[in-house]
Amino acid sequence: MSRAIVVGSINRDIVAYVMAHPRPGETVLAERGALFAGGKGANQAVAVARSGGKSYFVGRVGADAFGREMLGYLAAQGIDTTAIEVVADAPTGLGLITVDATGQNAITVVSGANSVWDDCASLDVAPDDLVVCQLEIPLAIVARAFADARQAGATTILNAAPYRPLPPEILTTTDILVVNEHELEALCQGKPPFIGGDLQLVRDSAAAVMALGPKAIVVTLGAEGVLLRQADGRSWHVPGRRLAVKDTTGAGDCFVGALVAELMNGRDLHRAAIFANAAAGLSVTREGAADSIPLRAEVEGVLGA
Repeated sequence: MSRAIVVGSINRDIVAYVMAHPRPGETVLAERGALFAGGKGANQAVAVARSGGKSYFVGRVGADAFGREMLGYLAAQGIDTTAIEVVADAPTGLGLITVDATGQNAITVVSGANSVWDDCASLDVAPDDLVVCQLEIPLAIVARAFADARQAGATTILNAAPYRPLPPEILTTTDILVVNEHELEALCQGKPPFIGGDLQLVRDSAAAVMALGPKAIVVTLGAEGVLLRQADGRSWHVPGRRLAVKDTTGAGDCFVGALVAELMNGRDLHRAAIFANAAAGLSVTREGAADSIPLRAEVEGVLGA
């Protein structure tokens, strides 16, 4: 059975629920707070597992209580954690999150152990594996993981979030690139001028980014759904789902992990995106990042599968 080899970040999320995000210099009182599992890599690995895929994680945590909690949490999700290293000289990563009354979030990440990768042993990758990376870890580790995947003939999936300028060797070894519209605009360097909601402009921008190397691109558009474009020029728009939003934290990661799981199940990119779109839609009706990710049966219930 193919695996999703997720190489990425692990955070302990500290979340404050507020009426409105504080302005610079302003102090606001939260209605309540909570601790959740988080980190883009961890969230995506959980989404793979809850969507029915085999998830193998490569990451770093600190030798502290948060690190122990996250290792236990990931193992309880059915994720293979044997390649997660405990780092002695850095704390487990933190996500400092405020969520306002509309469910929109503001996030600051303290990388901690996620940035401590002196080296990364070559991945043991099979041709039918999918190697999944994000940008909360050093770019050199992403490049190394994708080089190993390409050598093995495996599929690579890059979620270019949070956005950072990417070296050419990462984009040229990316099979499927997943971005939101802000990350798409950054990859295009603002050319053409980006107008949110203009699907034709999204298609044109996606084509421009694909010229840099990715074989396919998936653009998540929040409530407007998802736009996909493939190397042969075909594109699809998957409409969004109008749901009561409670917390948008981790919705993009839920989408990526569910997409990966469906690709592992042999779905084409379009059908995988329909499933992932429904999973992400369910996740925003719940609180937390990893904790908000639905089980496969719940998504199938929404889709009527």
